Amino acid sequence: MALAGYKPSKGTVIIAFTGDEEIGGADGAGMLAKRLEREGLFPDHLVNGDGSLSKVIIRRRSAFKARVEVREEKKPARGTPASRVFETVIRERETMHSAYFTPGVDTHALLEASLWARDNRAEVISLEGEWVKNNVLPRKVTLNYMRGDGAGSLDVDEALTRLVKALLPISRAPIPTEKYSDYGVTVNPNVYEYSGGWHAVVFDIRAMLTGAENVRRPLEPVVSEALGGGTLEVKGGVGYLYTPRDAYLVRLATGINAALGLDPEPIEAGGASDSRYYSPRGSQAIDYGPRGYNIHGPNENVVLEDLAKSVEFYRRIAREIHG
Repeated sequence: MALAGYKPSKGTVIIAFTGDEEIGGADGAGMLAKRLEREGLFPDHLVNGDGSLSKVIIRRRSAFKARVEVREEKKPARGTPASRVFETVIRERETMHSAYFTPGVDTHALLEASLWARDNRAEVISLEGEWVKNNVLPRKVTLNYMRGDGAGSLDVDEALTRLVKALLPISRAPIPTEKYSDYGVTVNPNVYEYSGGWHAVVFDIRAMLTGAENVRRPLEPVVSEALGGGTLEVKGGVGYLYTPRDAYLVRLATGINAALGLDPEPIEAGGASDSRYYSPRGSQAIDYGPRGYNIHGPNENVVLEDLAKSVEFYRRIAREIHG
């Protein structure tokens, strides 16, 4: 709607729709970036519709997926089997998106289980939870363990016990960053899997950092020390969105927002976006879209009245740049 019938008087305007951002964007925005580069059309300016709150988003961290695996080590233990349930608590927003988890404010069910297991010297039998995917927080986790009383006998798993107890120190690994972020670094263990005698926990990691190796390197000694073995695999880290506040596109966008009666202050958003394929390669990039709430959570929604304002925003910014 914003560009219907529009013919720029200078430069080239490209509208692109892709559908794989949730799984990394490599076959959508990533492939498109390579094609545009080959054809000499790599954008000087990029407005990515994957935004929210009708605000100009100028920073988003890179996303990584780390997988830690250990082989099971079962042994008989005496005592009474017991269970303890831990729940994720998000205090300031209704979302289960891992990128918006705030350490020190929110409570992560699996990290709380890790702390409890460490403090109570628990021997773990098994682990259950509401696992969705690596960038969605588990709502509830059940730790099945052996309580050191009673005359019963049951197998516990020493490797799983070490893995559960290692989650907390792994989440605090000293991962460096390349740029400033309001959110800092988050390392969230969001999925547990068991297959063929192996236990695995998959972490969602967010940081202003490129390259999986730059995350694997600081994680490796922490995993080794806290877990005493196992395997570590890290993927992701294509790039992040970072456009300076004084960049031309940011100044233009914030001015349009002010003219539309919207908040002109540029912000950082929690989740990653496909701007990661353009911002590190020289595009002035922003993310912008209508207000929406509860990302990856219950009642995810968009505010319909903001759709019209977003259309007008896109219309004005194209005409300001391209005439």
